[in-house]
Order: sequence, then structure tokens, then C-alpha cells
Amino acid sequence: MKTPFSIIDYAVMAIYLCVVILLGFLASKRQSREGFLIADRNLKTFANTTSIVASNTGAGVIMTFVALVYLFGYSAIWYFVGTSAGFIFFILFAGDLKKMSHGKNFYNLSDYFFFKYGNTIGFVSASIVLVATVLILLVQLIGGAKAIASLSGFSYPTSILLLIISIFIYTVLGGFKAVVKTDTVQLISMVFIIVLLGFVMTKAFDMNLISSALTVDKSLPLKPKVSFFIIGILIPFASPEIWQRIYAARDLKTVQRSLVLSAFIYFLIGALLCIVGLAISVELHDIDPDLALLEGFTTLLPSGLLGFGLVFFCAAIMSSADSYLFACVSIIVHDFVVRIKPIEKGNLVKLFRYAVAVLLLICFMVSFWLKSMVETTFIVLTLAGIIAICGVATWVLKKIRSRTIGSGMVIGFVGTVVFIIIKPIDVGLALNSIALTIGGFIFEYLLTLIFKREKTV
Repeated sequence: MKTPFSIIDYAVMAIYLCVVILLGFLASKRQSREGFLIADRNLKTFANTTSIVASNTGAGVIMTFVALVYLFGYSAIWYFVGTSAGFIFFILFAGDLKKMSHGKNFYNLSDYFFFKYGNTIGFVSASIVLVATVLILLVQLIGGAKAIASLSGFSYPTSILLLIISIFIYTVLGGFKAVVKTDTVQLISMVFIIVLLGFVMTKAFDMNLISSALTVDKSLPLKPKVSFFIIGILIPFASPEIWQRIYAARDLKTVQRSLVLSAFIYFLIGALLCIVGLAISVELHDIDPDLALLEGFTTLLPSGLLGFGLVFFCAAIMSSADSYLFACVSIIVHDFVVRIKPIEKGNLVKLFRYAVAVLLLICFMVSFWLKSMVETTFIVLTLAGIIAICGVATWVLKKIRSRTIGSGMVIGFVGTVVFIIIKPIDVGLALNSIALTIGGFIFEYLLTLIFKREKTV
């Protein structure tokens, strides 16, 4: 039997939304242009860490992960293992990235490719990253709206409007500083609430209940395990929101500490979500895996705590959505406007605010058409794999040419689109995109060898 939403639940939700909007207002006071765009490049370890973790813990990740726990048990933790390892691995590259960006006013991921390989590769990378980031932004908003509608009884249009208006207000007011400040509050809220709800849903962490879930673990098949681990390792190399926080960090030590702490906290969140997912798998049967977490909240939580479940969803959704929103707008403004037609510095923040409003309006309209969150998440991971492999290649192979990178990007992207059309969309699609991108590198290299031989002959 589903738990009804009470006045206390509505009050908890209202207080949370008021707090994040207030943070946006406070962040807007006495703020410089660089403060709005990149937090004055002065983020300390705590703020940087909470922002990195919060921006990577969104609706798509949470709902997909709990669905996998419901289906396959604790084996699904491989996703969080991979991503945590990815944060550690990324430290090596992030150090070079931080040094390279010093004094060059990098704002987003594509600035790296523009700087190293010129405009053509820069625009190609910016286009792929923009498509992926807009899609993952939509996943957050749609997942959030469905969660709010399911838990509170609001209609879907009302729910998504509530999310979009809240995000719009504090993002337009405080810019990147507001995103970071709200991320900190949202992450603290998420950890506190998931511990609280896990305590309730597992009947005070009843080890008999949890152990019974562990004994019926069905084990995730090998291919998805490998896919999740590889994708997790590569995620930081293709996450524009993480790159922005590398640029925004105060110094190299801040970057290194933030990534180490992020790895630990991210895995902790995965472990907590795994416990909740196991509790749901034992208590509830024959439910839609995609809705397992929502069903668990509405069925296993008492009245008065359902609002905390909704706040958990909103914190996860908004902490990711605002980061992806800001990353999208940064790409649009810096890569597709300023590089083509320079804008006066005084008008740059104004242009950012207009772009935020337009992009959120487009997302609102598209959200009624996009259907499957899980499939969209897999497409995002697939596109991210292309950029990630190109990023790793530029780091490992210092002398790799722009033509080789361009060939990998184009063949990876075109081949991925073909696979999306002709094959079922699942997590294995990401491995195909990685193979296609590497194949693009090899193809360009072979062409170069052939032409060299023809010239010598």
C-alpha cells in the first residue's frame, strides 16, 4: 500500500527549495564576472569535492543503479567501483590539465581541444560534448519530474516546471558560485537522507534482511560488469562539469585532494544506495525495475518521511542538472558564440543568463517527447566514451596529430549513430563507441602510411 503525502512532507519539500534559492541569492551579492562564470578560480577542497560528487550523482545514475541492484543484487556496485577508480586515475591527467589551463582562461572541456588542436577539432569536440550534456540534462529533469509526480501527486507538467523554475532562479542569480554552493548543501542532504531512509527501509539495518538479499544475488553478467568498470574509469575524461571544477580549483593540491575525496565519497554513496536497493528487492516483488526506488519510497516509508525521499531525489537531480545546465551554456556561449563573434565582457554574463532561460525552455518542451531515461543514459555514456578516449589519447600519446583525433571523433560518432539505429540500446553500446574511436585512430594512421609510401615511390 502506497504511503500518502502529508502536510509535513510538503513542508519539508518547500523548505528545501527555499534554501537552495536563498543560496543563489546570497551567491549573487558582490560577484565579479569571473565569479559568475567560474567561481573566480578559487574553489577550496571541501567545496570542490562536494560539487564534483554532487554533480555526478543524478537522477539517471541513482534510478538506473537501484534498478540494476533490484535485478542483479550487489554486483551492480561495479558502476560505482569503476567511477571511483576513475576519479583516482584522472588525478594524473588533471595535474597536467590544471597546469596547462593556468592563465589561459579555460572554461569548459572543449577549450582543451581548441588550444591543442585548433578550431576544427575544437568545434567537433564541442558539438559531441554539447549533445551528450543536453541529453543528460534532460535525463535529470525528466527523472526528477517523474519522481516528484510519483511521490507528491503533482502532475508531470507541474513537477518539471517546479524543478526548472527553481534551478533557473538560483543559477541566473548566482551563476557558477551558486551551482557550487547548492551542490554542497545538496550532497550533505543526500548523504544524510539516504542513511536515514536506509535505516528505516532496512528496519534499522536488519542484517537478516540484508543478508537474505545478498544470498539471492543473481550476479551481473560479465559484459555489463566490464562495461560499467571501463565507463567508470573514463567518465571523468568526458565530464565537462568535472573539467570546469579543475579549472575553478584554487591550485593543484586542491585538485588532487578533491579527486581522492570524491572517489571515497562516491563509493560510499553507491554502497548506501546498494543497501536500499537490496532492501527493496527483498520487500517488493514483480515491480518495474526502472521504478524500484520510487516504489520503495512510496511503499516502505511512513508518512512524514516521504518528503525526505522527495528531497533526496530533488537534491540529486538539481545538483546534477544545474552543473550540466551551466556546462551546456558555457559551451554554447564560449565555443559557438564568442569564438565566432567576440562579445563585450560586460555583456557576457547577460548572454549567459539569456542562454540559461532559452535552454531550459527547450528542455521543458522536449521533456514531453523523450521517453526512456535508461536508454538515453546509455546513449550519453556512449558519446562520453568517444570524448574520453580522445582525451586519454592526447594525454598518453603526446605527439598524436589533430587529424588522428579528428578521425577518431568523426568515425566514433558516425558509427555510434548507426549502432543506435540498428541495434538495441544497452550499456554494451559504449564499448562499441570506444572500439570505433580507436578504429578511427588506426584508420587515419594507416592512411598516412599508405600516402607516405606512394610519395616515396
